[in-house]
Amino acid sequence: MSNDLVKRLRSSTQFYHADCELKMACAYRIEELEAKLAKAVDFIEDLLSGRDRDDDWRIEANAILAALKGQ
Repeated sequence: MSNDLVKRLRSSTQFYHADCELKMACAYRIEELEAKLAKAVDFIEDLLSGRDRDDDWRIEANAILAALKGQ
């Protein structure tokens, strides 16, 4: 999704150490959020496609929602 943004953040860190740390932290956070979002999208696609899911799908949905909310 935002791989270009992550690459730009990581490659434009030549000047100040504090700036570099902030940009790297931002890039890491973007990648972390993208992974959580991808997991949620996969789960929703599974539900909408009618694929068989066990009875614990609500537990998985709550876990994904909690991860997205940072809980």
